[in-house]
Amino acid sequence: MWLRQKTGWIGVDLGGSSVKLAQLVWREGRLVIGSSAMASRTKAWLPEGGARQVSLAPASSHAELQEAALLGQSWQGKSAAAAVSMAVCDSYQSPFPTEVTDHTLPDQEFQKSALYPLQLRQVGWWPVSVHTKMPPHALVVTLPKSWSERISTDLGQQRWSCRAIDVLPWCFSRAVGLMQADGKPALAPQGLQAVIDWGYCKATCVLLRDGIPIMVRTLKDAGYSNLFDAVSSELGTTPLETRQLLHSSTVASGNSTNSPAEQVVRRIVDPLLKRFDRELLRTFEYWSSQTRGEVIERTTLFGGGCALGGIAGRIAQLTNVPAEEWTFPRAKDNGAGIPAFMFGAALGMSALAWEQS
Repeated sequence: MWLRQKTGWIGVDLGGSSVKLAQLVWREGRLVIGSSAMASRTKAWLPEGGARQVSLAPASSHAELQEAALLGQSWQGKSAAAAVSMAVCDSYQSPFPTEVTDHTLPDQEFQKSALYPLQLRQVGWWPVSVHTKMPPHALVVTLPKSWSERISTDLGQQRWSCRAIDVLPWCFSRAVGLMQADGKPALAPQGLQAVIDWGYCKATCVLLRDGIPIMVRTLKDAGYSNLFDAVSSELGTTPLETRQLLHSSTVASGNSTNSPAEQVVRRIVDPLLKRFDRELLRTFEYWSSQTRGEVIERTTLFGGGCALGGIAGRIAQLTNVPAEEWTFPRAKDNGAGIPAFMFGAALGMSALAWEQS
């Protein structure tokens, strides 16, 4: 059926520091990025507290959506689907009765492990099996209803129809499947795989088994903003200058350099990178203990932190798992300015058009 669908929905990624739009199109026997654009937020989202303590009030993204829509220009159709930053979501595991076979499980079962009243939140869940001897449980992700209403309103102001709001673990599953299946839609990635989304507000790790997110962890105090703000504050650089310093360096690789600028940047970010390393290693070690040592085949990287020079090699060496930035081909008329890994979540939402067709 997907052969009849030539264009994906307009995928929207409402990130903490920017809004990304991207749309898949069918060209010459495969899917490619037909249009993509990014608009930076005037004020980034920076929630206080730990990984499961979200204090952000609903914020409009209308201005950023409008800017990105104008930058991309060649959008097709009016159907849109949005993913929202994990900075405004709560995720946790919850036990549930073995006789439950569909999504009719009463909310009170999930409320036992929740931090917030679920009547005020949109609740998404799916059954997971980490290993055969583990008691059955659900992976639950919740979003305040006030946020889903705000998102729907913002898309409506663009005269787009909000077809879906999804959580990042499933967006990344679809994106990884697209990359590994040579651009064919609706194909789940196989085996045990890891995803790291090093976003501005949060660094989120997802463990996939045959495309199903089975474990999700937000690393404690490890958002890319830590590095960005530290460099900007100490050197007095503008956001553009800070971005150029971080992206052009090889500070994450551990390679020595004689560049004075890079030595200064390395001195600033090295303690923060080591903290990121510790949190990431804790996550992979915990996953290994839960899966009884089952080998993770590969790690795919998304988010602004991927632009840090040498980060893929650093993560691969730390975890002993091959790591690579997410990539995807573009249409000839879609420029290669911003790296594809910045649009992975948005394209994961665009791909929903084939699941719903």
